[in-house]
Amino acid sequence: MLAFSVQRVEHPTEEQIISSANLFYDLMHDDQSAISLTGGDLSLLKLQAAALLRAGALDGEYYTATNSDDEVVGFTVWMPPGKEMFSTDEQRGLGFHDFMTKLSDQGKEYYKTTYLAHFPGFVNGILGPTGKKDSWWLHMAMVRPEYQRKGITRALVNLVREKASKNGEVLACSTTNDANVPVYVALGFTHRGRKVIPSPWAPGHLYLLNLRSPFWFISSFEIFINTLDVSYVTPTTDSVPVGLSTTSRRDTGTSRVSRAQVDQTDTRRAFFRENVESLTLLNDGEYDEDRVSYARPRGSNNKPSAALPLAPILFFIVDIAAFLAIAKMLLNVTSTFQNEDEMEFRNPYFGLDELYAQHRIQSSVYPKIVNEPKLAAQISSAEPDKVFPVDLHQWLSDFGRLSPPDRRLQVSKDIHTIIQHNVLDYGMEKCAIAIRLPARGDTLPHPYMLPPTGDAVRLSICELDAKRPLKEHTLSWSTRPPCVRQLAPVDAKIGGEVELEPFACKSGSYLAYQISCAQDSPGCNVDVWTNHNQTWGVFINQYQTL
Repeated sequence: MLAFSVQRVEHPTEEQIISSANLFYDLMHDDQSAISLTGGDLSLLKLQAAALLRAGALDGEYYTATNSDDEVVGFTVWMPPGKEMFSTDEQRGLGFHDFMTKLSDQGKEYYKTTYLAHFPGFVNGILGPTGKKDSWWLHMAMVRPEYQRKGITRALVNLVREKASKNGEVLACSTTNDANVPVYVALGFTHRGRKVIPSPWAPGHLYLLNLRSPFWFISSFEIFINTLDVSYVTPTTDSVPVGLSTTSRRDTGTSRVSRAQVDQTDTRRAFFRENVESLTLLNDGEYDEDRVSYARPRGSNNKPSAALPLAPILFFIVDIAAFLAIAKMLLNVTSTFQNEDEMEFRNPYFGLDELYAQHRIQSSVYPKIVNEPKLAAQISSAEPDKVFPVDLHQWLSDFGRLSPPDRRLQVSKDIHTIIQHNVLDYGMEKCAIAIRLPARGDTLPHPYMLPPTGDAVRLSICELDAKRPLKEHTLSWSTRPPCVRQLAPVDAKIGGEVELEPFACKSGSYLAYQISCAQDSPGCNVDVWTNHNQTWGVFINQYQTL
């Protein structure tokens, strides 16, 4: 029989703090991130841990797991929603200032220029700007090696998970040990992302996880069961379910809020709690964990009410009725949908036409808008059905694939470029097509090509019948929109910019053009990229009309 108890310690003794700090050191002194966070001086690791523990117990919640000899064999430190570690002078006065004073200058510089430059952005980019502060953030979770895989971490986490589930709150944490990730996943957490944190000592990996408690759906079921006069658990003297006992121990300053008896040969649980618990376990053989036992249902004869077998039937009937109601609602909605190509573009500028029609408003003067294409795609007259690759400059970051706003102008004997613009802003409704090419020898972020001789390149521009966004993934010579108006040939200056005659353009409308080599210049051979810093190729200048 292996027994342990888990409890929140509201006013830990210094002995408990030191015991937990020593455990932290024993488990973390080989961790690369711990080496970096102590500035390479591992003698500061216990001091750092003690500061975290004291601040966590002050404004957060500190939980311990103790054995039958009342020794701390595991612990967790959480900051609840709305609280952050070391955010107050009182917290920092419990050891943080002492730690920072003893930290080397190189360590202080690491915190300032590296750690704080990477960690907050990584977390905010995944959880949102307030995601960490809005969560139950797990700062520390430590269990002695000989007590691991005994259900202690699960019991400690479940204390906070059940509390968070009542308010619909999220649990979140980060870990620097890749071996911890499957453990947290087994507890129900979701792995959200990974980042490499650079370090002058050794780069470390940071894993981010969070958990939206699976217990949220139990509440309504518990209420229903209680109406049938059936309860799922009763505290007893020999087996107390996690999260229910409120025995206090004044002599150590410890408030016991739960006790769990673990028996490797007896894993009985309350009937529906076992189902919920199984949601957080890995497949058999992947994660062999002893389970916390729970007491049997209470009652005079420990037999469920006769109405209990009706519960699944009633829930099934309710689910079917809800499903049919939602299906009917969706059918009614979809029946009113229009083809998106027939839907009207609504004007977001309400009332401005009427306002400016009164001629009582003195408009400000605004410079032109440089409107780069929303789409720039290549097509080939020699391969009519070819669809060219899309988004060639996309790249993989820590947050997924990113697509820079690069647009390509490529024209040759067989290659043509189709561009499409969305006219921007009310009152900037005079447009002029412009072409800008670099000079030979200019340094650009991407390779480019120009004709080897001459001062200009003659291009042909044709307006296309495309008043809706084009689909780049299906665009080819065969599927391109028809040409509705041929513009005069344009001599694009190498190392300069040329602008065509302005024309009226309505805010919110779409303009599409096909750019080709002019008939008398079949080998014009231009290939240039625009980017967010420099505008090359074809774009539109928009001028104020109010």
